[in-house]
Amino acid sequence: MFTYCYQSDFTILFDLSGPAGWQNNQQFIEKIKQLSKMKTIAVASDNIIEVTESNIHICNSLKDSLENLGFVVYEDLETDETAILIVSNNLEHIKYYVEKGFSAVYLLTENCKLDLDLAFMPDEIWDYQHFYNFVDNPNLRMTYPAELIGFPNSYNLRTKVIRFPEKLTIPDTNYTSDIIFTGRYFTLRDNRNYNHPLSRAIIGLKNNFLNHADVTKDRFGKVIDLYLRQDSTVSRIVFVPPRPNKESRFKGVEDFVEANINIEFNLLYSKNDYPSPKDYVGFEAKYYNCVYGNIGCNGEVSGHVLLVDDVFTSGATTAECARVLYETGASKVTVLPLAFTQNLNYNEQSVLPVVFNEDGNEYDIGFRRSDYEVYWRSRKDGGGFEYEDFDVVNESYLAYHGFWSTKKPDAQEFNAGIGLDAIIFDLDNTLVHTDHLEHYRRGNLAINDRNLIEEKHIILHPNLFYELKKWNIKIGIVTRSPRKYAESLLSIMGYPYDCLIASKDTLRSKPAPDPMIKCAKKLKVEENNILCIGDQITDIQAGKNAGMMTLHINDFRDQNDLLDRILSIKDPYLPF
Repeated sequence: MFTYCYQSDFTILFDLSGPAGWQNNQQFIEKIKQLSKMKTIAVASDNIIEVTESNIHICNSLKDSLENLGFVVYEDLETDETAILIVSNNLEHIKYYVEKGFSAVYLLTENCKLDLDLAFMPDEIWDYQHFYNFVDNPNLRMTYPAELIGFPNSYNLRTKVIRFPEKLTIPDTNYTSDIIFTGRYFTLRDNRNYNHPLSRAIIGLKNNFLNHADVTKDRFGKVIDLYLRQDSTVSRIVFVPPRPNKESRFKGVEDFVEANINIEFNLLYSKNDYPSPKDYVGFEAKYYNCVYGNIGCNGEVSGHVLLVDDVFTSGATTAECARVLYETGASKVTVLPLAFTQNLNYNEQSVLPVVFNEDGNEYDIGFRRSDYEVYWRSRKDGGGFEYEDFDVVNESYLAYHGFWSTKKPDAQEFNAGIGLDAIIFDLDNTLVHTDHLEHYRRGNLAINDRNLIEEKHIILHPNLFYELKKWNIKIGIVTRSPRKYAESLLSIMGYPYDCLIASKDTLRSKPAPDPMIKCAKKLKVEENNILCIGDQITDIQAGKNAGMMTLHINDFRDQNDLLDRILSIKDPYLPF
């Protein structure tokens, strides 16, 4: 599944700077020319393709340096990440394209190797025949089975699993395990998480959202069956265990597996509630500080075991499970995660805001109970939901916005001479020093004792807010703190405000622009008429990403006459 490129008119960029050999494949070159009659095509390679078609562009600047990618895509081709597909036979370049947020295909031409980094997997891997099928059937997708969640099968979607040449090595042993790739999981920091059904379904499985558990288990069943059809030697299926005294969230998968094979959820168990691997960096640190010695096995094992998990991140937990299975008798262990975490530098991606309805509520992914087909839904302020076709909302999300507009929004430097309709404030350490209230914030506990906040803790007095409202300047509060805590703090201090956006009110939090845009829509004020004030770089980044004016709280406090100048714009006849 291409993460983006849902529009029928997306551009295709061929980076053919990898191994030589394709130049002699006349059928391949003719297929590129055939595709150019349907789509805009750009080629980065030695200029050996005769350009007789007006919509084939030769991009020599990209061939010379990857750093020219932005210039080629945004300026030469006048498009962006959401409307271009990169097809490359250069293994080293694939990582770069994936990290930048482009839809990318690794094309296995002559002398190419399937030696990809699990954390930087492209959308698809094609050989020549896959590419030819795509040219002949542009709506056909040859993709990973796990990533077909929620999509109709109207184009006879073709699925595949990939066995990686590099095996999972278990530390301090001679044991290794095959790794089977089935799909990708994008974290919340990655733009692609927003419209990626597999990532959203896995989040729903972990948090027990609606029918997301059944959707994900259905995908588990299809992935397992697909693999078993290719490998008949598997004798039993085992799942990675939950924490002590917890029930496996994978129970029920057996109802979605057609193969007649033993599926076990309790064979492996956690001896101790070990530290989270997220708190450590690197495979060895995660392995030895967290999981090593903390997994046990309830009985003897034999034969070829298929070890299944939802998300493979570092492989530390999986490696320890495999070690225990080998030491209790398994002759072979194959690792089959539903998805692999894409571990990217998200700071280099463009910032793509999510889609909101007219009430300022964002669209969220849902799945039909009848066939698990994906759709979008959003809450209505009056209650209930409104539902939209997945492709309709995706067109809004992926619509072309003009080059660089997503990476560099049209944010203004703050100028007190520019009229304001609203100010959005951060809460903690912007209105009040709250380090001493961390226990309440972490526990989402209401603050009922006014004596907890002394005069020295107050940064901006509530009287300032009343003065702003007196001159019809709307006030928004956007915080990453939980709602009960935030509401009680604002209430006990007597801060007036028009809108509060708290933690989990949007899928992504600051520095993503989503909570700022949601607040602007609730206030019914255009983003460029809003000043954003906070104490953290994430506050400033969120405001800029939303196209708002920004100001650090220290700068706001240091300019003694700033409020007077702001109010004078609301009424130029004020005697300031």
